[in-house]
Amino acid sequence: LSKFKEAKWHVFSKHNKEPFVSDNMTIQKIDNEAFIRSMASGKGVLCGAGFEGPAEALYLGKKLMVIPMLQQYEQQCNAAAIATLGVPVIKQLSKAYHNDIRAWLNSDNKVSVNYPDHLASVVLKIMHEHAPEYRQDVPQAMAAGNEL
Repeated sequence: LSKFKEAKWHVFSKHNKEPFVSDNMTIQKIDNEAFIRSMASGKGVLCGAGFEGPAEALYLGKKLMVIPMLQQYEQQCNAAAIATLGVPVIKQLSKAYHNDIRAWLNSDNKVSVNYPDHLASVVLKIMHEHAPEYRQDVPQAMAAGNEL
């Protein structure tokens, strides 16, 4: 990552106990609050192809690039699916992918996603099918903003 001077990298690693700065990188241990601040303030996210990190980045409207972990079937599947949305996927962080990383860094392309809130309709369906005695109360409680 130090090859890409145009970016300031925040790297979170389970292998790091003490934070340090090297060139354009801050390397630190995994820390939830620091990670949230970094994600919120950053222009983009380069991460593994798990579920949470990419989903959060997309939800926040960040530009995203993923690297699926080798021999992790779920990550390979996630990467294949996210690629269909237009998210760039690289196989590893190596010189072979420097052009891809640089193109991503210089791009303003962000994948727009829309995750509509279907909670109310799902709860109503479940209540209708499995708790008929509450059918009358559910729409009124939800309309009033009450918890069920």
